[in-house]
Amino acid sequence: MEEGTITRWLKATGEWVEKKETLFEVETDKMTIEVEALDSGFLDEVLVSEGNAASVGQTIAYLGDRV
Repeated sequence: MEEGTITRWLKATGEWVEKKETLFEVETDKMTIEVEALDSGFLDEVLVSEGNAASVGQTIAYLGDRV
Protein backbone atom coordinates (compact mmCIF):
# COMPACT_ATOMS: atom_id res chain seq x y z
CA MET A 1 0.00 0.00 0.00
CA GLU A 2 1.41 3.38 -0.98
CA GLU A 3 -1.61 5.60 -0.34
CA GLY A 4 -5.21 5.57 0.83
CA THR A 5 -8.24 7.82 0.65
CA ILE A 6 -9.69 9.33 3.82
CA THR A 7 -13.34 8.32 3.68
CA ARG A 8 -14.59 9.64 7.01
CA TRP A 9 -13.35 11.65 9.99
CA LEU A 10 -15.05 10.50 13.20
CA LYS A 11 -14.02 13.63 15.11
CA ALA A 12 -14.36 17.29 14.17
CA THR A 13 -11.72 19.97 14.55
CA GLY A 14 -11.65 21.14 18.17
CA GLU A 15 -12.95 17.87 19.64
CA TRP A 16 -11.07 15.87 22.27
CA VAL A 17 -9.65 12.52 21.09
CA GLU A 18 -8.62 9.72 23.44
CA LYS A 19 -5.56 7.59 22.73
CA LYS A 20 -6.61 4.42 20.82
CA GLU A 21 -10.01 5.93 19.93
CA THR A 22 -10.97 5.49 16.28
CA LEU A 23 -10.19 8.81 14.61
CA PHE A 24 -10.82 8.25 10.91
CA GLU A 25 -11.40 5.66 8.19
CA VAL A 26 -9.11 5.17 5.18
CA GLU A 27 -9.92 3.19 2.06
CA THR A 28 -7.25 1.32 0.10
CA ASP A 29 -7.59 -0.65 -3.09
CA LYS A 30 -8.42 -3.74 -1.01
CA MET A 31 -10.25 -2.64 2.17
CA THR A 32 -11.48 0.11 4.47
CA ILE A 33 -9.51 0.48 7.71
CA GLU A 34 -10.39 2.25 10.97
CA VAL A 35 -7.36 4.16 12.28
CA GLU A 36 -6.87 4.86 15.99
CA ALA A 37 -5.32 7.96 17.52
CA LEU A 38 -1.73 7.41 18.66
CA ASP A 39 -2.10 9.94 21.50
CA SER A 40 -4.80 11.90 23.33
CA GLY A 41 -5.43 15.55 22.55
CA PHE A 42 -7.64 18.03 20.76
CA LEU A 43 -7.96 17.62 17.00
CA ASP A 44 -6.37 20.97 16.16
CA GLU A 45 -6.09 20.77 12.39
CA VAL A 46 -7.07 18.33 9.64
CA LEU A 47 -4.63 18.48 6.71
CA VAL A 48 -6.29 15.83 4.52
CA SER A 49 -10.05 16.11 4.23
CA GLU A 50 -12.56 13.38 3.38
CA GLY A 51 -12.32 12.19 -0.21
CA ASN A 52 -8.64 13.07 -0.55
CA ALA A 53 -5.70 10.67 -0.76
CA ALA A 54 -2.73 10.54 1.59
CA SER A 55 0.57 8.73 1.20
CA VAL A 56 1.79 6.27 3.82
CA GLY A 57 3.64 8.25 6.50
CA GLN A 58 2.13 11.61 5.48
CA THR A 59 0.93 13.90 8.27
CA ILE A 60 -2.84 14.20 7.92
CA ALA A 61 -3.79 16.00 11.15
CA TYR A 62 -2.43 17.57 14.31
CA LEU A 63 -3.46 16.77 17.87
CA GLY A 64 -2.59 19.24 20.61
CA ASP A 65 -3.19 20.34 24.19
CA ARG A 66 -5.18 23.39 25.13
CA VAL A 67 -4.46 25.23 28.31
